Amino acid sequence: MKPRSREFPELGFGGDHTGARRTRRAFRLCVAAVVLFAATLWFSECFLRYPSAERLYLSGLTLPNNESGRVMLRQAVKIDNEKNESPSPKYLQALAEREESDKILAAYKTAYEIDPRNSFLAIRYGCCLFAHGEAAAALDRFREAALHPPENALPGYLQAAVLPWVDEASRDRLADSLALVARTNGSNESVIFPRPLWFPTLPQGGERYAELRRQIAQECCAPLYRYTDWIAEAAASNIEKRRVHLWNSRLETLETMGERIAASRGSGTIQAIAGLRIQLQASTFREQVAQLDSSAPDRTSITKRMKLESASSN
Repeated sequence: MKPRSREFPELGFGGDHTGARRTRRAFRLCVAAVVLFAATLWFSECFLRYPSAERLYLSGLTLPNNESGRVMLRQAVKIDNEKNESPSPKYLQALAEREESDKILAAYKTAYEIDPRNSFLAIRYGCCLFAHGEAAAALDRFREAALHPPENALPGYLQAAVLPWVDEASRDRLADSLALVARTNGSNESVIFPRPLWFPTLPQGGERYAELRRQIAQECCAPLYRYTDWIAEAAASNIEKRRVHLWNSRLETLETMGERIAASRGSGTIQAIAGLRIQLQASTFREQVAQLDSSAPDRTSITKRMKLESASSN
């Protein structure tokens, strides 16, 4: 009986060199096919799935710095204007969020003229106007934002925040602004901060999206901080002169605003800190008013202030 021939599986059954070459060739072809398929998917996703303006918009949103994104979005705006009789406001709004400081108002103005019923765009535009010293125009934008959905208390608070800097000498700026805050406090509307413009297919849990959310929150909180500091200066001046009539109720109104901001829907760290800071300032001055008003400070308010101080320091 003849001995059984040795087998070399790596060369094919029975040492088949031709079979081994075919196997290697088939493997290489499979790898090449997979690479080609992946490249086809990438090309389709990047160049065929979306129009050119939308593709540039996607790139502009996700680039890590505003300078690079600005170039993409300017090109998207240009292409959109050339191809469509009614340009899309989202390209202009995204560009305005990243535009150079001397061009940002013009970009927001153009976007708002195209989409005047967008309340969040009106809020962003108003905050930008106020930051550039145009309080009256900012007040108009916040009033318009309050007229359009969703129901939102933030435009009311922002109206009150910019009201003292609108040039109307006949008004009692303090009383009028606090009356507006009190009216907003009494509404059932949630405090909703604008969200970043984002592509629908992209996840919202990334670092870039979080960075844009922080930027928006800081813009919207800036008028509130300035208003709170203005109220605090007025309170300190009146306390020093021992004129504390009505100040407890005024500061309570401000404190309630802080509570609602801290508890705003989808509140992030910056909104929560802003709400805590407003509450802490109001609570501190309320204690001073109580001392001058010949009444002992409420232990509950003292405990609350201490908790606010602890939360703010953390």
